[in-house]
Amino acid sequence: SYYDKTTNRPTGKLAGKIVMQNVAFAYLPQNVNLSRIRGTISIDEDELQSKDLRFFDGKNTYYVSGNATDLLTQVMGAPITPKANLHVKVPDWQLTWLDFFLKKKAPDQAKVNPDFRLSQVLDKVIDQTEVVATLESNKAQYKRFTANRIRGKMTLTDTKVSLDNISMNAFGGSLKL
Repeated sequence: SYYDKTTNRPTGKLAGKIVMQNVAFAYLPQNVNLSRIRGTISIDEDELQSKDLRFFDGKNTYYVSGNATDLLTQVMGAPITPKANLHVKVPDWQLTWLDFFLKKKAPDQAKVNPDFRLSQVLDKVIDQTEVVATLESNKAQYKRFTANRIRGKMTLTDTKVSLDNISMNAFGGSLKL
């Protein structure tokens, strides 16, 4: 048993590294396809850390560094909110992923499925993780909108998106949110 329900902590130690060179990943339930994944993820107990993660989503190359805590413990059943603190740099950002968030979603329908599905576990962890990300992009584009020198912080939870000190050059001037 990796997880102790009375303490909400792992029962042992977990340490190691995941080294990736030109890896591809397709997560079909959310239609996420990543390729050219490179970098190292270090694991120390219940913290994952990366300083050099890079991947491509078909339109953009992302450079990510940071850490995430309590992911593994939450997967094991702990009533803990996992947290990720990231720095995300996207030099030339095509914001096509906004279409996914702007679509009107169908109401959740509870599925009764006695079979274990890794995708259900991943969905739960992704939905419940609080992500605080500092953003950096030289250029971003969404349909006819274009901005340069995007900087700021974004916090994502299962119920909200918060923007903090987002600045950019757009609309013929500079904008700060």
